Amino acid sequence: MQMTMQQLEQEIALALNVFKVKHVKHELIKGISVQFMIEDFGVIICGINRTDYKLVDSIIDKSYEGWRKVYITTYDDMTKKKLDILWALMQSGYMEWLRSNVPENAFRNLITRDNLARQIIEQRLKVYNNKPKYKFYIDNNKQLLGSMIDVQYVLSMNPGFFDYMPEEG
Repeated sequence: MQMTMQQLEQEIALALNVFKVKHVKHELIKGISVQFMIEDFGVIICGINRTDYKLVDSIIDKSYEGWRKVYITTYDDMTKKKLDILWALMQSGYMEWLRSNVPENAFRNLITRDNLARQIIEQRLKVYNNKPKYKFYIDNNKQLLGSMIDVQYVLSMNPGFFDYMPEEG
């Protein structure tokens, strides 16, 4: 189901508020794209009308070199795109920041809600892509994935276990 640009803007703002990150909204091309800058993590979320992708992409690349970029179109499934936003934030240290800035119980609840711990591990394994240079990490994550993930135990043994998300590519 296609959203309007206004609906897309509202959905992105809502997701960023749920993630508790400070953001600033910009419109590089009014009515065609909207950008949400998350300066603390160097991430830009760009909402666009799918037909205008190339134009917006070239402007974003020039204007925001070195930033992580997540593109969301009016045709995208926001449930999936919220995870893309989370992965980009995690690659920039978001989970460590979150773990340090919210009460411990709130962090544990976040990790266990909606099976987020499992989704983080599955995304890591996808990024590692069975490459030999990641063998230790792959084995470590697969071991947890193969069993019922006891988040309490994992966090007690390694509080930062869910902090990182490897770079893709």
